[in-house]
Amino acid sequence: MEEIKNLTVTGVNHYYKSEKVVILFDDETKYLTFSGCSLIFDSGIIGQKIKIAEEYNGEMGFVIGLKSIGLDADDYKYFLLKGEDGQEHYQNQIRIACKSFEVEFIGKGAL
Repeated sequence: MEEIKNLTVTGVNHYYKSEKVVILFDDETKYLTFSGCSLIFDSGIIGQKIKIAEEYNGEMGFVIGLKSIGLDADDYKYFLLKGEDGQEHYQNQIRIACKSFEVEFIGKGAL
């Protein structure tokens, strides 16, 4: 996910019925697609320049949230995209529980 660092997030499209999230960036040549998304914590990523983009081990909030809707937290991958530090530790980031993800490359202005 190094290829998205320092790009600015311009949109987060949630496709709830298909459990997919697409994150758009200012350079218009790449975007992230997360599939099998059952739980997302978004605390204001739009307009943020990505400083941290990584897969991580999840957190108790995901375990509790997924369990409350009858899902097993071990079936998911967890991703963190974070911009500048906010006044609170959780600001300017999005945390996603999903089955898979990919960085997709497209021609400029194709979306």
